[in-house]
Amino acid sequence: MKRLLPLLTAILVVQVVLVIYCYSGGRQETGVGEPLVSLNTATVDHITIMDGDKKQVVLEKRKGKWILPDHSEVAADGSRISGLLEKIVTIKAGWPVATTSSAALRFHVADEQFKVKLVLQEKEKKTTIFLGDSAGARSAYLRLEGSNDIFRGNLATYDFPVDPDKWLDPSLVKLDKKEIVELQINELTLVREKDGFVLKDAGQGKTKKSVAANLVSTLAELKVDGVLGRKNDPSYKLDNPALLVTVKKKDGSTVEYRFAKDKKKKTDYILKRSDRKEYFRVALWRINSLLDTKRDDLLDKEKSGPAEKEKE
Repeated sequence: MKRLLPLLTAILVVQVVLVIYCYSGGRQETGVGEPLVSLNTATVDHITIMDGDKKQVVLEKRKGKWILPDHSEVAADGSRISGLLEKIVTIKAGWPVATTSSAALRFHVADEQFKVKLVLQEKEKKTTIFLGDSAGARSAYLRLEGSNDIFRGNLATYDFPVDPDKWLDPSLVKLDKKEIVELQINELTLVREKDGFVLKDAGQGKTKKSVAANLVSTLAELKVDGVLGRKNDPSYKLDNPALLVTVKKKDGSTVEYRFAKDKKKKTDYILKRSDRKEYFRVALWRINSLLDTKRDDLLDKEKSGPAEKEKE
């Protein structure tokens, strides 16, 4: 019996290994070996993303900056694009999970049946990757064009939307708060002092500087949710805006923001900034404080000195 124990133990180990092997799909996932995609992320200058319905978005690198060439040539989110490219080149080529055309159809990584098709270009070189069904948390099945091998990759299809507005540079209309010396919001004017912004012509009232600071930050850190193009539409009604904000900067220059309600999307506003050619779409929640803050909201409601004496 004692002689059989080592043999039984060895058999048990083999069975455990076989169970793990079977449940992992019988193949090794990407994660070891050589990089699956041979790519120099610094020289990639053109990306086309297409979804299963053949809708697509194009990203292009010009003079070191990413733009959306078919979307008013507006700036794209370079940091996000660089991060995704780095993720692609870190995928390692282990054993494929499948190698047949039927599997490509089943996992949605076939030439004409896919969830996402990525075309990455470096001058003359082109790399095409098909992303398919989810293979787990933040991973998907993928296949390179010209190869039958299907792998699991550390990519998610939702990281590659075809809506161009999803790729906008978040700093498109941002301002450096340190450069702002005066902010006029319709009839309210905030001016910078040593310890923050105060309400101009407040009289004996005391400005709630936290409220004033929030208004400045709301405008300075504003993000847009879409680009409507460079052509003015009379329906925008920007000649009579719902909100007019004028920023005066340290260098004496001014920047004007005109906001009007979007007739098509009632929860959005249309924005035109005086120093930009584009017309933008901005969600209402981003500018609520600019729209709703009144003079009384900026003033401390504590009673003044004379009123206190009268009470005594």
